[in-house]
Amino acid sequence: MHRTARSIFAVTIAILAYATAPALAQDASEACWDKAVTQRDLTDCAARDMDAAEIQMNTLYAIVLDKFRGDPVALGKIRTAQQAWLAFREAHVAAIYPKADTPDAQYEYGSSLSMCMASVAAGLTGPRIAQLRDWADGIPEGDVCAGSRGFTGN
Repeated sequence: MHRTARSIFAVTIAILAYATAPALAQDASEACWDKAVTQRDLTDCAARDMDAAEIQMNTLYAIVLDKFRGDPVALGKIRTAQQAWLAFREAHVAAIYPKADTPDAQYEYGSSLSMCMASVAAGLTGPRIAQLRDWADGIPEGDVCAGSRGFTGN
C-alpha cells in the first residue's frame, strides 16, 4: 500500500475510533462499576477506565500529529507538550501516593491503592483529552487566542 494511502487509512481509522470510542467506553465503564462487588472488581473497573482514557487520548494525539505533519515547528512543540504532560501525570500520581512503590504501600494505602492510582490518572487524562480535542477539532470561531488550535471546521 502506498505511503499516502496508508496514512489516509490510518487517519480514517483514528477518526472513526475518536468518534465512537467515548460513548462505548462510557457504557462499558458504567456496566463494570454497576457489577463490581469485590476490591478486585473495583480495581479492574478503574484499570479499564484508565485504559479507555489512554486509548482516547492516544487516538486524538495521533490525529493532532497527522494534522500538523506539514508544520515541523508546531509538531515538535506538540510532541514536547505531550511528553511533559505524561511526565506531569506520572509525577502527580506519585506525589499523591509517594510510598506506592515501597514495601509498606499495602499497609499505608490499603488494598484500594491500584484502583485509586488508576482513578486519579484517568481523572487527569480527561482534561488532556479535551485539550487534544481542541487541536483536533478546532475551537469556536472568534476566539482570538486560538493559536495553532485553529477554528472549528477549518
